Amino acid sequence: MKIPAIAPGTRLAASTAFGLIVVGLVIAMAASRPWLGLALAWDASSGTALVAASTGPAGSIPAGTRLVSVSAGGPAHVFSALDSTIEPDGNLATYTEYREFLASQDRLASIQAEPSLVFLDTDGRSHTVAPAAHRPLSTLPADFWIQVMVGFFAWMIAAAVWAFRPRETSARFLLFNGWTTLMFSPGAAVYTTREFGMPLAEMLLLKTMNFGGGLLFCGSMVALMLNYPRRMGPRGLGSVAIAAMAAWFIAQAFGIFDSMLVGRRIPVLVALAAMVGMAVAQWLGTRRDPVARAAMQWFLLSWVLCISLFVALTMVPQFLGVQTGAIQGYSFILFLLLYVGIAFGIIRFRLFDLGIWWFRTLAWIGGAIALITLDLLFLFGMQFSASWSLSLSLLACALLWLPFRNWLWDRTMRRPPAANDVFRHVLHVALAPTQAGRLERWQALQQQLFSPLEIAWADPVQDIQVDSDGIAMTLPGAGASPALTLRYPGAGRRLFTPADVRLAGQLVEMLAYAEESRESYAQGAREERSRIARDLHDDIGSRLLCGLHQPDLESARESMAQAIGEMRTIIHGLIGEQHPLDALEADLRHETGERLEAAGIALSWQGCDPALARITQVDYAVYKNALSAVRELTANVIRHAMATVVDVSMRLDAGRLVVDMRDDGRGFAAESDPSGHGLRNIRSRLEELGGAMQLESHPGGTRVRMEIPLRAPAAAPPRPAASARPSAPGQDSAAAAAAG
Repeated sequence: MKIPAIAPGTRLAASTAFGLIVVGLVIAMAASRPWLGLALAWDASSGTALVAASTGPAGSIPAGTRLVSVSAGGPAHVFSALDSTIEPDGNLATYTEYREFLASQDRLASIQAEPSLVFLDTDGRSHTVAPAAHRPLSTLPADFWIQVMVGFFAWMIAAAVWAFRPRETSARFLLFNGWTTLMFSPGAAVYTTREFGMPLAEMLLLKTMNFGGGLLFCGSMVALMLNYPRRMGPRGLGSVAIAAMAAWFIAQAFGIFDSMLVGRRIPVLVALAAMVGMAVAQWLGTRRDPVARAAMQWFLLSWVLCISLFVALTMVPQFLGVQTGAIQGYSFILFLLLYVGIAFGIIRFRLFDLGIWWFRTLAWIGGAIALITLDLLFLFGMQFSASWSLSLSLLACALLWLPFRNWLWDRTMRRPPAANDVFRHVLHVALAPTQAGRLERWQALQQQLFSPLEIAWADPVQDIQVDSDGIAMTLPGAGASPALTLRYPGAGRRLFTPADVRLAGQLVEMLAYAEESRESYAQGAREERSRIARDLHDDIGSRLLCGLHQPDLESARESMAQAIGEMRTIIHGLIGEQHPLDALEADLRHETGERLEAAGIALSWQGCDPALARITQVDYAVYKNALSAVRELTANVIRHAMATVVDVSMRLDAGRLVVDMRDDGRGFAAESDPSGHGLRNIRSRLEELGGAMQLESHPGGTRVRMEIPLRAPAAAPPRPAASARPSAPGQDSAAAAAAG
């Protein structure tokens, strides 16, 4: 029969209940002891127990009193340094001393259980204390609650990962590891914060929870590293590591070892060394697997931070003979960091976001460890003063560690390319002559900067997207380049990072801007070529065509000369030259007079002040459009007005050329346009230049007033009108201006 699957919520609820039961039992054990309200500290100078604080039942004993012994109707117990030992594992040399410690604690617990205790001080005075039946929870110190909560939350973090990934071997070992923390941390909370003594059975139980749980913690951590982020060795090797630690615990419990260093500290150090070796092996083994390496970064960051600081703060001082029991409870907080890092690695939380800050954090941790280690070495190993030890440690770190850190940074961290190099590469992409070439260069640039193993087209996206693991990054389309997905950066040896996202964003923005600029330039070039083509067709072409249809050689030569003049005007416009106003006036007067004379119409011309016209320059766009507009109006007078006289006046007014053209023809309705689109074309052409046109027409004639700025707007190319083409004989001219 198939066993039904258990929902993650059910697993998590069961784990929570188990953790709360353990926490409740531990708190109940701590509160079940009789309470004296007395805090003692060993005074080595006098060989007595110094009253550090007193309250409750022992409130009558003044702080600072030196106590010699305590009794409860039987033999008195003389206080010794052994009684004040908080953590025996790191402060007792042999198991013989450890057994004496246990016996002393048991005697004190027996005395504490009596209804009345008598303390004797160095002055021979007796102090009687009647213990309370139970210890109030409010008297439990902060480090008690810290150790209890560390055990509970470590268990819950491990259980949460296992609840959602129960089939992963790493999650199972993490769950077992969390259970060991739930054992050793609350166990230590009770006996390290005891008030007086502890019964033998309870002390053995708590020490079994603490030391046995600690050994199993080391074994399960080795097992976890054998399977995370990838499995190393046979499948059952992790269980062997746990069994080895359990066997060591049983061996020391049966008294095989006499040295506490060998029995209690060596296995921990061996396990730490094994963890370091496996961490290196895992790191080297994941160099081709960026996801596993990033997950390993979470583990290494938390592991180095937790284990290194824990060893530096507790174990190293103990080797140097320094009591660390007072800070041991607080140092357990470091284990929460370990579980958070492991959990983030297993669930692959924001693997792509580790990046530079991971290296910086490890560098600062390394500097702190180096500083603490050197300070302890100078202080206790070489017997320097505290100020000299700290000064020498800081100097050594400044001269050795900081240069090494910078060298390591330069060797391991990727530096972003310089901004000018990026811009140069993007321009190289944008200026490719074809779209296929631009796409090829764009992909080559991604290959050069990110070294992905795969580049593929992607569905359109609005922003740069990185998948949850950082394996792939999708770039939105830029210009003519489609959206692309890059996979496995660094030739498959790393993940995409926030720095890569920022760089890719800059590339996309630069390329979009460069292609927009290139397209604007190309559009301008197309418009300029179109203008040149229109000018050549409308002006030169029409004049050459007229020359071919002239009845005599002299007239044909005149048309050829006019065509050459138009050619010269166009060339001057291409090279950006300006034209004197008197040249524009002369061209208009000459051409208009010839055309009107040929049609039997008289011309009356009043020009600008000659001296002013000679020194006034006009842009090519103004020159060309003014010439075309007057041609349009002249053509329409000839075709539609039936006039006998045309009056033209030109003058300058506040930087504008004012042209006034009148005829005595038959006129037309002002709302109509006898030339088709001529009126609208002239008005539109002048408005583009920033000018204006006014029209008055009645049966006695037509008046057109044009105002044209001498300087054309920067983006206003000349727009020759289609009706400016002089017609060949027998053909209609494309009239596009108002009729006179």
